[in-house]
Amino acid sequence: MIKHLILGCCFYFALPPQLAAQPFKAPVTKKGAKVFTEHGHTRTDDYFWLGNPSDPNVISHLKEENLYVDNNMKHTEALQKKIYDEIVARIPGRDESLPVKRNGYWYYSRFEEGSQYPYYARKKETTTAGEEIILDVPALAKNHQIYLVGGWNVSNNNQLLAYGVDTSGDRRSTLYFKNLSSGQAYPDIISNTSGSYAWANDNKTIYYVANDHTVRAYKVMRHTLGTDQRIDTEIYTEGDSTYEIQLSKSKNNKYIFIHTASTNTTEDRFLDAGAGNSLPVIIQPRINNLEYKTNYFEGDVFHIYTNKDAKNFKLVATPVNKPSVENWKDVIPANDQTLLQRIEVLENYYLAQTKENGLTQIKIFDRKTSKWKNTNFGEEDYVADMYLATDAYESDSIRYYFTSLKTPESEYLYNLRTGEKKLLKQEKIGGNFNPGLYTAKRLWSV
Repeated sequence: MIKHLILGCCFYFALPPQLAAQPFKAPVTKKGAKVFTEHGHTRTDDYFWLGNPSDPNVISHLKEENLYVDNNMKHTEALQKKIYDEIVARIPGRDESLPVKRNGYWYYSRFEEGSQYPYYARKKETTTAGEEIILDVPALAKNHQIYLVGGWNVSNNNQLLAYGVDTSGDRRSTLYFKNLSSGQAYPDIISNTSGSYAWANDNKTIYYVANDHTVRAYKVMRHTLGTDQRIDTEIYTEGDSTYEIQLSKSKNNKYIFIHTASTNTTEDRFLDAGAGNSLPVIIQPRINNLEYKTNYFEGDVFHIYTNKDAKNFKLVATPVNKPSVENWKDVIPANDQTLLQRIEVLENYYLAQTKENGLTQIKIFDRKTSKWKNTNFGEEDYVADMYLATDAYESDSIRYYFTSLKTPESEYLYNLRTGEKKLLKQEKIGGNFNPGLYTAKRLWSV
């Protein structure tokens, strides 16, 4: 996975002479009341009109804003260039993410020198196999000012690619399909999606999330490859405008989950991925302030990450055929002193990423010995984050990101059985940086 440095952006327009001659005063944004009535409440947005990019008044206002900024920042132009050049010098011209294995293929992305966009690629079974480019984004982006891949998903038979593309920057992705064997594009084109997709296991049915007029991901649709979007089936629609929808699929391809979430309340449904005409089954109807997220790893149970009776979250299990809250049983109990950030379930281990006294911990529970152990990062002040390199249930390793005040961004392979770690990738720092010249200390005040 490649970390990106996002620079602030502004929109610039050619200024007419009469506007350029005006004094540089802070522009006043006019008000134009827009009244919304929803759920029995009325609210007014005085600046709703600014959301219309085709309104000439919006363009005119942006010109005034840009003129004002340019004038007031003119004395810093040399400094801006110096900072920009220094930041760019730290970005490698060529870079490649570490591969992750999914369904028999190692997937990764890479950048070539001078390219603004990545290539998405894969190799079959081993990392030494021949490279297969699944998306040549530099080529696809040639005729666009912006080309953002907003989510992609490969079918269960590894032959079909579904990918969303945003060419306007407004988070509305158009869904396209590609045959990875022939390289040919399918005529199916689905507009205004959120970028969240999941294939059914029949390799012809795909679930996607559509946006509403506010670009809220609000509706799950089912599409059969080769058919018209107009006959797609509506699977679930979220009527509450404070909730959004996201799809996920279990690593073993058994279930597809519909996650519906607001700020502090969630609700999940599941679909049988093995049936192209599956209907959603609710896990637990929403309860105010109850948060939970469902996944499937093994047997006849779902594992659920939740804050039920756990301010710092916990892990529970529940029968697939009786998933509601009264059947939830603790697997990793609540801890008032430790925030449970995320979990993974493997055949021989439970993996828990926690936050304790402001620091990330990665804890490993050996399911055979029923004992916990912590990952030793070797430093006392750092930021870390774990992930799985493969979808293998029997895996005995993880990867984790690591960085500190003296250690550049790094990725390690960690053996769960032996505790051995291996550095796989590290950010290159320019100049004569030597981490051995620095000491980082963490002082805790109570």
